[in-house]
Amino acid sequence: MSAIRLMLLVLSCLVLHASRAAAEPSSAAPTTACPDGDLLAGARALDAAFPPGRLALLGDGVVARDGAPWPDPSVLLTLDRPLTLELAQPAEVGQALLQVDADQALDIDLSADGNRWSRIPAPALDVASGMQLRGFDFDRTPTRYVRLTARTPGALAVSEFRLYCRHQAGSRRALVVRGDQAVAWAPGPVERALRVVTGDVALSPRSIDLVKASLVALTLAWMAAAWIVRRAGHGTSAALARAGRLVLGGLATVSVVAYFNFGAYRYPAFIHDHDVFHYFVGAKYFPEIGYNELYRCAAVAEAEAGFRERVLLRSQRDLRDNRLVTGAEVLLHPEVCKRHFSPERWSSFTRDVAYFADHRTVPDWNRILRDHGFNATPTWIVLGAAVARAFPANDETIGHVPAIFHGVVGPLDPILLAGALGAVLWAFGFRTACIVAIVFGANPLSEFSWVGGAFLRQAWLAALVIGICLLRRRYFRTGGAAIAVAGLLQLFPIVCLGSVALAGALGWLKTRRIDRDALCVLGAAAVTLALAVPASAWGSGRAGAWSEFTANTRKHAETPSGNYIGLRTALSFRPSTRIEVLFDRDAVDPFARAQAARLRNFGEMRPAYVLGIALGLWLLVRACRSERPWWWISVLGLPFTAIVLETSCYYAAWLAALALAGAESRRTEIVNLTMLLGLLAVELLELQIDVHYALASVVLVLGMAGVLLFAARTRSAGPTSEASREGPAGPLTPIA
Repeated sequence: MSAIRLMLLVLSCLVLHASRAAAEPSSAAPTTACPDGDLLAGARALDAAFPPGRLALLGDGVVARDGAPWPDPSVLLTLDRPLTLELAQPAEVGQALLQVDADQALDIDLSADGNRWSRIPAPALDVASGMQLRGFDFDRTPTRYVRLTARTPGALAVSEFRLYCRHQAGSRRALVVRGDQAVAWAPGPVERALRVVTGDVALSPRSIDLVKASLVALTLAWMAAAWIVRRAGHGTSAALARAGRLVLGGLATVSVVAYFNFGAYRYPAFIHDHDVFHYFVGAKYFPEIGYNELYRCAAVAEAEAGFRERVLLRSQRDLRDNRLVTGAEVLLHPEVCKRHFSPERWSSFTRDVAYFADHRTVPDWNRILRDHGFNATPTWIVLGAAVARAFPANDETIGHVPAIFHGVVGPLDPILLAGALGAVLWAFGFRTACIVAIVFGANPLSEFSWVGGAFLRQAWLAALVIGICLLRRRYFRTGGAAIAVAGLLQLFPIVCLGSVALAGALGWLKTRRIDRDALCVLGAAAVTLALAVPASAWGSGRAGAWSEFTANTRKHAETPSGNYIGLRTALSFRPSTRIEVLFDRDAVDPFARAQAARLRNFGEMRPAYVLGIALGLWLLVRACRSERPWWWISVLGLPFTAIVLETSCYYAAWLAALALAGAESRRTEIVNLTMLLGLLAVELLELQIDVHYALASVVLVLGMAGVLLFAARTRSAGPTSEASREGPAGPLTPIA
């Protein structure tokens, strides 16, 4: 009986064990279900390097906008190694949804036991760019482990990763997009009226150029009408004078508004992301990157953030020699960049660069890195860094809305320009201030699309105009110092001091006396330069900043660009060497042949270039033979910017300062406005870029020759000019 009881006890234990084994799934062959919802909810990483807090980004339902080049790091999880996840419970998987960079190829591996894996490949997308949501449907696969692996070496940037058992039709609609910067622009009544006037179906650069040309033509017509009225003996009529001021003030106001594209700005952005990136980041990190490493360090940071494939697929400019090089060459030695940064500064640099990149499309971001870098003077760097180092790059600082007075960066240039126009009103009066506003607003070479909404890019113009205004009011020392500051910010305004020095030397040769006022102007400028040059080198954070700037400037002078203007540009153009003819689409640098041809062409025309400079100097000498007001002589140096130098077109904003010469000679004012009308006509022809700026250079140089010619023929108003003899407190006699 005891044996039977023992046998029954053993059988009972076996049955109990079998029932428990049936109730508990084996780790080798788990049972699976098909639940609803994200199967990665509650999953854990098998690698301790991935903390749960960061892993939560994969399923938080927040994604970047499709096409974002480099979204906010708070959205991304950067994987520098394969990520293996264990589901909270085994399940069947039939759909994957994730957001990664379009250039990234990766594999999603599924396994029920961690030994045998099923692979779902996710190739790179050839027809898209930036962050892209991708969905994959496949046969249901029993899964307990999931592995995410980049196919190529480097990090993988993932903003969302979800798994479902069955197809979820509304899974994309449930996601929240962060960083969507798209702002719709709707035309207002002014824009609709302009459509009727110009005949364009939409407010466009062409329609605005038509308006600008009309404004310049109306200004010339106003001058002609005023001359006729004076000749008819009605010049003293108070009613006519008030009407004339009203018309001129209206033309000036509309010209300024036209500069801002009637509130459309960049349709609709106000901030110039492309330019602000260079000057904000360049100034802030100048001690680490200097003039040569901005693009390379940006690419290294981009690769580290999980976008290595994108870097490898593009070409970008090597700022050391201005060549276009492959992304692979850029990433050969990433340590060259990082060794100059502290860990904190590198992290800050990466965040700032990512902010600017994510406000562009991928093609636009790649285009930024093929530009010509950050080229500010050390003096400008001290000024720009004072702002940039105090603020991070974000919407509150940069101001990414279609409005002028938003953020820190956006309002700076408009405030400076308004101050300069106020100085003209103070020193020259209402009429000249209106002419300056018209020339500034209607100038097609420096239209808003170039440096409008940029970061302190027009500080030099404000300093130059204010300096000339101070000379007009006989504040010679302060005016000379202000013009020197303009030269320290942008070099070429030094030509204004050069013309003062030339006139002073001619006066000494004639009278054997040194003009005291000229000595004050030049002495104050010399002291300013002597103090500011070493101080700005120290303040920029690099002891050799000025020597580096000199080398950088020489490098750019040897690299022709499509938007250069000046006598050199006109002389180096040939129809047979146009960009359209020599562009090599298959080369790493498609423009190399055209640039080399332009350098050869200029070499052949160098004698004509020297002759042009000699003729300009001869006309300036003739203009300075008799005594002139020093402010006017300083203005007459500006035409040599077009005759001697070759600058980017947008620096021709100096034409607004040249318009001040009209206060002494109405003929130079008429030449200036007529030339402006010619430049607008060239703009409306819509030519290829090199043809456009070659023709514009011809118009500009002829206009400058006309200004100097009429200046040489203008009769002297007497020693130092009666218009400014009475000093800062005395009345200013209007010049007819």
